[in-house]
Amino acid sequence: MGETNRQARAEATRHQLLEAARIVFTERGYGATTVASITDGADTAHGTFYLYFRNKEDVFVHVISDVLEEVYQRSLTAIEEAGPEQDLLVLRQRIAGFLEVVVRHGTLWRALLEGAMASPVVEEHWLAQRRRFQQTIAGRWRLRLDGSALDPGLDIDVAANALGSMIEWYAVTGAAFGEPQQLSVDEHVVDTLTQLWWSALGRRS
Repeated sequence: MGETNRQARAEATRHQLLEAARIVFTERGYGATTVASITDGADTAHGTFYLYFRNKEDVFVHVISDVLEEVYQRSLTAIEEAGPEQDLLVLRQRIAGFLEVVVRHGTLWRALLEGAMASPVVEEHWLAQRRRFQQTIAGRWRLRLDGSALDPGLDIDVAANALGSMIEWYAVTGAAFGEPQQLSVDEHVVDTLTQLWWSALGRRS
């Protein structure tokens, strides 16, 4: 019982530090965040931080891992496979799920871009997650798109990377910088992005 309680307290402290880090990175950005600002936000001793994380870079990778996993789950996995007649609806659900997560985390995306420029570890972690995302898109296309929907000369890996990057950059710049406007998940935005993606695959609604 005592060991279980200790583990529960340790997990609660770790979660508290991660949540404080997420808030501070969102508010201050990557460069201006310090370990002290995280422990102040978590109301923990400075030394406690190092029981769970090596440094600011390490805790940021954990924070962004949780966020990117949320993106992945909402946009690529937890949706039931559908028949061809429902593909457009499924695509719309995935795009809406992606945008909802991006909006929820707001300017944390600016911290990610900043962190990727400042830290090779953050950069590689982000790029690895992007590759996972793009490879999943390409794999789904290979399994589910009939050959007649695609130009036979189309490179699916290039197409998946290009379309994934398109929606990613649109969402991130809108959430982090309000460019060209603050990102929102309204019907018009979701429908436009869905139709753009659908058309790029050579399909008609």
